Amino acid sequence: MAKILDIDFANTYITQEREEEARLRELLQSSPSDFDLWLELIKQVEKYKSSEKSKAIYQDFLQEFPQYYPVWRKLAEVYNTENDQEMVVCSFEEGLKFLPVSTDLWLHYCIWKSERGLAEETRGLFERATKACGSVYTSNLLWDKYLDFEKGQKNFEGMEKIFWQLLTFPTSKLYEYYTRFKNFIDMHCKDLPEDQKRKKKDNIIQAYEKVVNENNKCKNFEQAIKRSNFSTKPLDLDQLMNWRKYLEYEESNNNHEKIILLYERCIVPCCYYSEFWIRYSRYIERTQGIDQARNLYIRANKNFLSRRPDLFVAQGYFEETHNNIPEARKLYKHSYEDISPGLLDGILKHAQLERREKKFNQVDELYQQALSVAIEIGTQSHVAYVTTEYARFHHLIMQDLNKAIKIFEDNLDKATSQKSIYFAYISTLNSLEDLNEKLEKIKGAYELGLKPESKLPLPEQLEMWVSYMDFMRNSWKNYEDVKDAETRFRKVFHHQNVLTVEFKGKCGIKRMKRNENLDYPEPVKRLI
Repeated sequence: MAKILDIDFANTYITQEREEEARLRELLQSSPSDFDLWLELIKQVEKYKSSEKSKAIYQDFLQEFPQYYPVWRKLAEVYNTENDQEMVVCSFEEGLKFLPVSTDLWLHYCIWKSERGLAEETRGLFERATKACGSVYTSNLLWDKYLDFEKGQKNFEGMEKIFWQLLTFPTSKLYEYYTRFKNFIDMHCKDLPEDQKRKKKDNIIQAYEKVVNENNKCKNFEQAIKRSNFSTKPLDLDQLMNWRKYLEYEESNNNHEKIILLYERCIVPCCYYSEFWIRYSRYIERTQGIDQARNLYIRANKNFLSRRPDLFVAQGYFEETHNNIPEARKLYKHSYEDISPGLLDGILKHAQLERREKKFNQVDELYQQALSVAIEIGTQSHVAYVTTEYARFHHLIMQDLNKAIKIFEDNLDKATSQKSIYFAYISTLNSLEDLNEKLEKIKGAYELGLKPESKLPLPEQLEMWVSYMDFMRNSWKNYEDVKDAETRFRKVFHHQNVLTVEFKGKCGIKRMKRNENLDYPEPVKRLI
């Protein structure tokens, strides 16, 4: 009876595990780039203790996130349990194509190789690893294993060579390596004459002193790096600023190898921040040429960011600046048609390209598409921006002032809380030739923006009122209307201290004086 109950319990447990796996897989169908969901599924599959299932889920995961080194290590470990050494090597080598300066991945690869007992192959791999990422500030574990390996081989000449290498670049254990090297000389160079030993130690001191200043400069940057591996969690502002300043520091030193190394390190934790890829590509373009910069964009978009549109748009602009118009057009369209349907940035960049190519019918269609998307999204700031750009196109490029005004009038009611659209509209109205029509329309625009239903934030209402008062005092023909506007202003803002520094700063007014007869600030210069 007990056995039957045990079997029933086991069957129930297995059924529950399979149901949970099916649930997670179903969720991933709709959210294939959900990193945390993938990790949860991996944990679920690993419970089966099936190497075939584990290999399959690891490979599926790495199709989405090849920059995540722990799963490359897991994949290699599964093949190692099956004693499939060829696939272990393939797993590590494939992972290093995506993470060429990952000290963790190189370290596990070297440890695995050293356990196979092939000294020359292991030494060769350590040499590859230290050449690829040995000058990473936190690569000490890799170097320690290399030293341990050579010590185990009783290759003291090789150890001395390693110690000399360790005194040529900043590292988190620089002082420790310095002292270990001096002790090493005492222990393993006993047969040397005393003057030669002293000379070696003097050279060690000189090498240490030469690199210690640079080490101290890098130390602050390195200690501020809180995350060096990939994660989808956003970095805080301090982390981003640290990477920016660190890159600036290395670029100012003009050491190409170190700059490349730092960029390769940076794009792992900052993988989803397109600014760093763009910055990297610009550096590559300056130092290695257009083709290499293009290859970097392709590498990023193909391997790491295939589901994210930002860098496709950036690559489109890159191609456009180098006169590769068909490719730029293709990339823009891919961003807003395939990856992120309706992506405003992609549509607007495409519109600007076609404008430069003088394909004005397509430009008009793209702006209409962008405006439809902005209205559908319902974000008033987007509507205001697209409306302004669309109107400016007709005003400045097509020389069709009436069309530009109509675009504003058709969309003002969809962005009532955005002062930018009112000021852009007023700026456009200033181009009207008929003075009376111009003044009437500008007054109407101010009145529209200052209606209670416009829902402008209070500081922006104040700014608009100041601009309106300036317009009325300087341009309006009827003094009764000016007095009426002044009365309304006092009624609305009688309790506000509109002469505060904060208000003046928001309004862009450097100097203001109070009119003796009126209770509103009088701008010294016009705001429109």
